[in-house]
Formats: sequence, structure tokens, C-alpha cells
Amino acid sequence: MDFVQLLNQTVPDAGPNAQRSILDAQRKLEMLRAKNPQEAEIYSQQLVGAISNKEDPRSILEGIGKSYGMSIGKPSTINESAQPQEIAKKQATSAAAIANINSLVEQSAKSGSPVNPALIDSIINLAPYDPDKAMEMAKSALPVLEQKPEEKAPKKTAADITFEQNASAALRFTNQLADAIKKYGTFELASPEGAAKLGQLPYQMAIAYAKTVDPSSVAREGEVAAAQKYLIPMGMGTRDATALAAAKDFKKDIEERVSQYKKSTGSDITIGEIDKKSESPEETVGGANTFFDKFK
Repeated sequence: MDFVQLLNQTVPDAGPNAQRSILDAQRKLEMLRAKNPQEAEIYSQQLVGAISNKEDPRSILEGIGKSYGMSIGKPSTINESAQPQEIAKKQATSAAAIANINSLVEQSAKSGSPVNPALIDSIINLAPYDPDKAMEMAKSALPVLEQKPEEKAPKKTAADITFEQNASAALRFTNQLADAIKKYGTFELASPEGAAKLGQLPYQMAIAYAKTVDPSSVAREGEVAAAQKYLIPMGMGTRDATALAAAKDFKKDIEERVSQYKKSTGSDITIGEIDKKSESPEETVGGANTFFDKFK
């Protein structure tokens, strides 16, 4: 492989220093190939990739220089005259390196990182000769991409989404009802808007509550009516403080159901209304409870 020619084809305006560096690396690879062909092949593939992709090859060139200096004059195979214990230790180290490399290949593939089979074979072939160098190259060539948080978290099921929507609605209607009670009281005649809110919100809240308690079934009219009647007391003669205390207790009940649902299902559902604070009430327009609240 003529790396200088590849450099001129890929980067026509490459300067003389870059050409000299690539030519020097090519000569070292040729000599390294005679002593350690597997390692030379790995570096050759890495250098081709860097030049073809117009990436900075300095780290690869440094690796070639270090390997060239260490490998020239070093035996490329296991010394047959070595003691059996040393040979067994070398083989065990090589086997462990190969196992770690295969594990790294699997992790890299699962994380979405591209894997070059030819490069992997070269690294594994290098392991019996230089396990440490093989592992170093494997870590460099096989990055494990970190998964995004949303990929780690389990996906929500249809039941999770239904529960999340109903619980959020129950808390939202409760906050709106609490604001309406602070503004109009528990009963209103003078303001059509206030009368509408005090009539509609308890009904909407009761529907959401019934679906939260039993997400898999349809909210029946009887269940909704019972919930509407007993969840938060409303009407003439009911003090505002009593209704607001009931609303506060109802919110705690919903929050506890959400907490238990998370523990039992492991679903990471989000109920945005849990931390919502009721807005400050506007000036009241006056109503029946405004009159009665004067008499303690």
C-alpha cells in the first residue's frame, strides 16, 4: 500500500512535512511487518482510514513509531525453549485478552459503534504475541458509545400513559377548583363564570379520579356521582376552609397513588401537576359564601 500516493489523492494540497511523516510511517510499517505482521496490518488499516477520512493521523503515527522501536529485534513468537509454566502463563494471558476483546466487540456493537471484522481478526491474531498491545488497540478501535438517558429508561406502556394522563388531570382540576373556591367560595350565584367553574370542575375531577383508581375500566356514571359527592364538599353553607382542606387531602391521595404505581410497575411516569401551586386568587366579585363567611 502506497500511503503517500493515497495522501496525495485524498489531500492534494498536503504539505511536504505531512508527506515525509507518512513516508516515514510507511517505511517503519514495512520493517514492522517482517517482525510483527498482525500489528503492522492493524496500523496499516488505521492509517488508511485516517487518510481516507481526512482525520488527524498523529496518534497513529506515534503508535507506529513506538511499536517499531519495541518490535525490531524482538522475537515474534513464543520461545519454545521457555519453561512450561511460562508458556502456560503466556497462553492464559492471551486467552484472557481474546475473551476481553470479544466482550469489547459485543459491547461496542450493542452501543451502535461500527465494527470492522477484518480489524477485529487482526487484533485477535495479535493477542497471542502481545496481549497488552492487542487490548490497547481494541480499546482504541472499539469505542463503546454511551447510551442516552432516554434509551436506558424503560418505555412507557399504554397503561402507564393512561394512568399518567388521568392522574395529571385529577391534580390539574383540583388546583383549578381550589383557585375557584378561593375566588368565589363553595357556592356562587352572582357570577356566571364562577357558578360554571364550581359546577364543572368537581364533575371533571371525579371522572379523572375514577379513571385513576381503575385505569383499565370506563368511568361509570354512578362511580363518578359518588366521587363528586364525597371527594370535596361544596354548596351553600360549606365553609371555604373545609373545601380547601378536602382538596389538599385529595391531592395527597393522588400523589400517593402515583408513588405506589411507580414502585409496583417501575415506570418512570411524570405528573407535572404535583409540584404546581395554586395561583393567587383574583379579587372576588361577591357571592353567597362571601356573605355567609362574615358570620363565624
